[in-house]
Amino acid sequence: MAAKKATRLDPAFAADVAGVQTALAAWRKRRKPREPIPETLWHDIIRMAQIYQTSPVAQALRVNYTALKRRVPANLLATAARTGNTVLL
Repeated sequence: MAAKKATRLDPAFAADVAGVQTALAAWRKRRKPREPIPETLWHDIIRMAQIYQTSPVAQALRVNYTALKRRVPANLLATAARTGNTVLL
């Protein structure tokens, strides 16, 4: 079994989170109540979840884990986990 990657300590993860977090924070400031996250932001969040796994991304960006998990193609994550490869959309 492969060792679990320390995602939060990974400088690449921190850099990716910072970029998306800035865009997400700007959207949160100007959004209307109950307005859904724009698809362009979801695309960036999903890309990160495919690279770094769903839970750490959801926690770091403060997005709903279940909503993110539904959007990430399960077959891509399963294949990436088995082979150890990164999957990008």
